Amino acid sequence: GCVPSGTFVTIVIEGVSLSAFERVSTTSLLTAVTLLPHENKVSVLHMNLSQTTQCDNYGDTDKPVKSKDRLYFRCGWRTWKARPVFSQNNLNCDKHKFERFMPTNGAFFSSAVFGPVTYTPCPVLVFRRMEMDKTDLVALGSIFNADADRIVVKRIILTGYPTRVHKRHATVKYMFYNPD
Repeated sequence: GCVPSGTFVTIVIEGVSLSAFERVSTTSLLTAVTLLPHENKVSVLHMNLSQTTQCDNYGDTDKPVKSKDRLYFRCGWRTWKARPVFSQNNLNCDKHKFERFMPTNGAFFSSAVFGPVTYTPCPVLVFRRMEMDKTDLVALGSIFNADADRIVVKRIILTGYPTRVHKRHATVKYMFYNPD
């Protein structure tokens, strides 16, 4: 059940093997956490991130991070993997330009991911799995809100065959036709 905050409790852990118990140091801190009822929900999280010089752990700077690549997010004590969408963080407008790659050289940018609802301003570490056991710190920053209505605009060129034009309106065929 519920335990009021500020109450001392004793936690008994059962079913732990002896080898796992011996790996825990007697001087280390063991933390037990729980979620509030609304913290089980997921939403679109927006983060202010930047890539700094600290993020060049393995010298793999020639391999850019694409938008929608699988990255690992460490936010507070939670870790999850997601495919973020990078965009410019435009403070003067409600529409934000899509970025195909993560901006480099310490530039600030915004990242939108689908993840657990978290209070702001929670610090965020973003990792990329390089090889079997190596992870690379890619960016760091903080969450600034959880808003599913934020607009990320991607500019594309559509071509087609105009079939009817009347004043300011046109009917265009084959705009999404892909011959490949």
